[in-house]
Amino acid sequence: MFMIKKFVIWPLVPVWAVVSMYRQQDLYVFYNKKFFDMCNVGEQYELGRERIKVLRQCNKLLNTEDF
Repeated sequence: MFMIKKFVIWPLVPVWAVVSMYRQQDLYVFYNKKFFDMCNVGEQYELGRERIKVLRQCNKLLNTEDF
């Protein structure tokens, strides 16, 4: 005779809520960076030229070269 196995789903809801709150900031940064990179249209256009100026200024302030 086998005991009926029960799958308890209620612990998944609080775990999902905690994990989603934890990952929300990481995903926000990730997708914003992807969007920002998609906006790079090159130096030949005004938007790309201004973006590169801003990135150079940010890199100078942060003393890094990550862009």
